[in-house]
Amino acid sequence: MLELETRHHSWHNINNSLKRKLVEVKIAKRDYEACTDELQKELIAVDIEDMEHDVKVWNRKIKQAAEEVNTYLNLTKKIAGDNDELLDKAMGYDHEEERKYWVTRMAKQAAMDMVSYGRIGSGNMDSIAMMPEEDQIEALATTIQYNERLQNGLAQIAGAVNEGLLENKNAIPTYNVPSVTDKLMAKEILSGKGKDKESNVQHTPESKTGPETV
Repeated sequence: MLELETRHHSWHNINNSLKRKLVEVKIAKRDYEACTDELQKELIAVDIEDMEHDVKVWNRKIKQAAEEVNTYLNLTKKIAGDNDELLDKAMGYDHEEERKYWVTRMAKQAAMDMVSYGRIGSGNMDSIAMMPEEDQIEALATTIQYNERLQNGLAQIAGAVNEGLLENKNAIPTYNVPSVTDKLMAKEILSGKGKDKESNVQHTPESKTGPETV
């Protein structure tokens, strides 16, 4: 019922916005006809053009909102089938179910804040503060519980992954990432500029003088 009510409320708001815009167009056209200043009439004409564009937008939105309502109703009837009790429940209003919905929803949103930022955001905290005191406590308790279970779960997963990597360390390929200096040397050798230095890069230089007798 909450989903249907939300979509119907959206359709209602869009419909009123469309009606208001149509009246504004009529007023602007009346002002255009009564205006004697040519420049002012040009400005009014621009306003009328903008408002008529808005009317087209609102018409598309109200059509979409109506389709959403009809789609929801058709899907609900299809899922319920011959189960009148399920259909009545979907179309009816249950205060306790709606209360649970909002408590769970706000707890989840607050928990996501804690996971991401380490605290509950001001927007979600303000919404929770507007709930009845009992629901506030339940929502915050659920938030803390969800956050603790998530953190513990992540820690267990990380531990299992690290343990698996440790047990299979011999099977994990190792990569020797060359340093910037190595890359520059290799570039010189490949370009032909560092051919004379190749022995110095690869090996320790050998002495070019013979042994001396002491």
